[in-house]
Amino acid sequence: MVVLRRFGWLALAVALLCGCAQGPSLVGRWKGTFNGFPATVEFKPDDTFTAHTAMKRGGLEAQGDFNGTYELQGEKLTVTQKAVDIKGLAEPLETMAKGYVEKENNRPHTGKVTFKTNDEVEIANDEGVYTLRRQR
Repeated sequence: MVVLRRFGWLALAVALLCGCAQGPSLVGRWKGTFNGFPATVEFKPDDTFTAHTAMKRGGLEAQGDFNGTYELQGEKLTVTQKAVDIKGLAEPLETMAKGYVEKENNRPHTGKVTFKTNDEVEIANDEGVYTLRRQR
């Protein structure tokens, strides 16, 4: 379940990619890997984000959809996950996993964004450093 809790950081990473008014823009669709799972994140101009990940570990497979809000001030991003939907696990695991991840709802996470190029960004937080690449 520690892996599922870390998806709050996925929300953070997603939010980190949005909302920069000066310099490169984070608004758009990005792909990367978070905690070993592939993820797609879309940052919207209205300070919201959506993310999708496919989780595979220990013979279990699930899909996760996340959404929330973000605020980017300079290099500092604050991301708040608002909702999550976990699918693909047998009951009662699916309900347990969703409940565990939902504990991160409405809990702000912060991190640092570093643009490597206009189409590549690094996100650093206390869980690690993640690289996202813009999708065209």
